Amino acid sequence: MVTPRFLNMTPFMERVTQMLDGIPDLDRPEVRSSVTKPVAVGVDDQISLRLLAEQLVSEANAVLVDRAQHIDLADQMATGQLGFCMRYGPRDVVVRTSFEGDVALSELLGVGAGDDQVELAGPGELESLILLLLTPEQL
Repeated sequence: MVTPRFLNMTPFMERVTQMLDGIPDLDRPEVRSSVTKPVAVGVDDQISLRLLAEQLVSEANAVLVDRAQHIDLADQMATGQLGFCMRYGPRDVVVRTSFEGDVALSELLGVGAGDDQVELAGPGELESLILLLLTPEQL
């Protein structure tokens, strides 16, 4: 299936299109070991990631408009935690921050995470994470 082309595509939409058309442009998202941080920093980081995820998922789904599957983005809130999950078919990834006392700990679970307790190295890694989520044979 040829991916639809739009008149005004963002650079990320172009990357999604190329990846779906079989032109690989895929690096694993850069991660780092999760470390504790002040609660205010943890909240700010999590909210920034969530807002950017909303934009990028919307852009990816615009490219996926004619496909059977789309990326689902859902918030995951629990006592002492803020998080969100992105799901594409059977693959998913959770980006969350847990709070205890005066510290926060961010972590990445699922696609792109590996076995260690890690977090994204920064908001710029969300693009690579979403592209990895869309890839049937993950790196």
